[in-house]
Amino acid sequence: MMQELDILDKFLKESFPNNANMPGMQVSSAASSAACPVGKVVIIAPGDSPELERTSCVECPAGSYYNRDSQTCENCQEGSFQNRTGQLSCEPCPAGKWSVGGHAKNFTECIGICEPGEYTMHEESGSINCLMCPIGTYQPKYRAKKCESCPSGKTTAQKASTSINDCV
Repeated sequence: MMQELDILDKFLKESFPNNANMPGMQVSSAASSAACPVGKVVIIAPGDSPELERTSCVECPAGSYYNRDSQTCENCQEGSFQNRTGQLSCEPCPAGKWSVGGHAKNFTECIGICEPGEYTMHEESGSINCLMCPIGTYQPKYRAKKCESCPSGKTTAQKASTSINDCV
């Protein structure tokens, strides 16, 4: 990585002598000294020699990031978000919050984590609610999509049960 940045730095210094300003350009990442328009990330394509290496700028949309290993834009994972374009990583959801399904574009898509004894309900409007497991079911895990049924012939005494041991 450092060798790539050194080569790119040399190229930029030779191309823009006397530290000429490049309007509308700025560094898009602390790990990169290359200039790309805001919202894009620099990629370096290897060549047969350092002089033949090519650089270009890629714009990964909000809800995704540029993966240098696979050299593609990839969706943010569940539990994270990215509200800007052209980023190298996604941001984790705030403590106690989680994004469902990946590719969240804003921290507001990070919702409260459903507790044990609850399950996630996706509404047609796109909102997500945590509902208590009904009587006769339980859920020991966080972020569950459904409740587990009690064994045949058993039930729970109340809603929001968290253990199979609550089935009597």
